This record gives sequence, structure tokens and C-alpha cells, in this order.
Amino acid sequence: MGNNNTVNSWIYRCANKNETYLFSATENPHESLPGALRQVVGPLEFVMKLELHENRTLARADVVKVMQALEEQGYYLQLPPRDFPLDGPSQTRH
Repeated sequence: MGNNNTVNSWIYRCANKNETYLFSATENPHESLPGALRQVVGPLEFVMKLELHENRTLARADVVKVMQALEEQGYYLQLPPRDFPLDGPSQTRH
């Protein structure tokens, strides 16, 4: 992706899942989501529209990964942070 590449995203809070957000490539994503995902996220509450680019920082996600997911599948699901890394509490990830 070049520096001029931007992707519009609509961000929704997933009412059924605490601290879970759906980044969507479309303004009304619910019908275009896979059925199983639609059931898991439940009702969506609009939070904001955001223009993504490689130099933007997101609090809990890698902006490049979010942009790629939006371009490839039309959505990115941001899950809540874990209490400990997958490797365990005493190890750090690289």
C-alpha cells in the first residue's frame, strides 16, 4: 500500500460483545456480514466514520491489517484486549 492509499471505514460497537468493534467498508454492514458473525456481534451501534491511512494510529489494532481486511473482506472485527499474552503472563511477544 502506498502512502496515498486511504480507506474509509465506519466503526460500530457490537452490542452483544463488550469492547468489541466492527470496522466496515460500508455504511450499513449488517446484511453483508457472514451469518455466523452477524449472530455473534448482534445489534451494531454506530460510533464514527474514520478515514484510514498507513500513518494513522489505532488504539488496539494495526491500521495496515485493518485496511487490508476492509479491502479484502469488507470488515474487520476488533476484539477486546486479552489480560495476558497468548504465550503466558511471564513472556513477551516479539
